[in-house]
Amino acid sequence: MKIYLIGYTGCGKSTLGKRISRKINFNFVDTDDYIESKFNDTIYNIFRNKGEFFFRNLEFITFKELQSKNKIIISTGAGFPFNSNLIDKMNNSGITIFLKKNIEVLSECLWQFRKKRPRISSYKSFNSFDKFIKQDYKLRESAYMKADYIFNLDKMSNKTILENIFKIINYD
Repeated sequence: MKIYLIGYTGCGKSTLGKRISRKINFNFVDTDDYIESKFNDTIYNIFRNKGEFFFRNLEFITFKELQSKNKIIISTGAGFPFNSNLIDKMNNSGITIFLKKNIEVLSECLWQFRKKRPRISSYKSFNSFDKFIKQDYKLRESAYMKADYIFNLDKMSNKTILENIFKIINYD
């Protein structure tokens, strides 16, 4: 069984994925960490030195490599499901869960940590940053909405989220 956690940057995919994997004894993979480890470089440097197209190709390769794994929770990068319609391939190979969070809250949070994120590190004003985040989210949301399950994180406690995931995978 594969469980894919998808959603926008900063929504908590990796944090939640690690918690779930420990609880149910599944392996955990963050696709960005996987790429950094495999190619011995940071996502930031890959974007800066080789470009977004090259990075998206690495995401596709990562997806293919992870297909042989079982009992795994995969936290994808924000653009991963949108890349080459990977959302459809993920839906066919596992369970997809969209971790939806209020974009206003995400934008404010991401503003504080933008220097660590290659696509948003150069913004100097919050207004232009906020506009970009909202447009980018809207572009990706159509892929996210194809997930098997949608969890609105603004309306669910961590305990409720875990309970719902356990029900989905029939874990007692």
